[in-house]
Amino acid sequence: MSEERFKGEVLTGHKEPAVEVPFDPELVWGISQKPIRPGRRGYAVRGSLNGFEFESCIVSRMNKFYLLVDDQPRRAAGVLVGDIVNVTLEPVSGEKPAEKAEAAEPEATEPEAVEIEAAEAEEPKPATKRKRSTKK
Repeated sequence: MSEERFKGEVLTGHKEPAVEVPFDPELVWGISQKPIRPGRRGYAVRGSLNGFEFESCIVSRMNKFYLLVDDQPRRAAGVLVGDIVNVTLEPVSGEKPAEKAEAAEPEATEPEAVEIEAAEAEEPKPATKRKRSTKK
């Protein structure tokens, strides 16, 4: 799979700073989104931000794609929100970047987590009685 290069502005408005990616990773690299953390899917990537190498993920929001840029690589690259940066990216096969930080957190797709969620959903909820108004 090919390495992609582009320039983009570091934006806010996400849970962390991000750079808009000018292509669809599925069309360009022929890869599918995978779970990157509980409740979130995206494309695991490695690359560089103004020459500083790091791993992250591309997520889709509002029919666009964004490279999430954690504070550590952003600071190491000397980049501020609003800066135009040179980005180089390629897909990562195997371990997802988020697995390192969240290895202890079970994903909802694990059998134990699914069983717990199913059991909670099947629990009957106590009926609540509503008082009738005596006003006429």
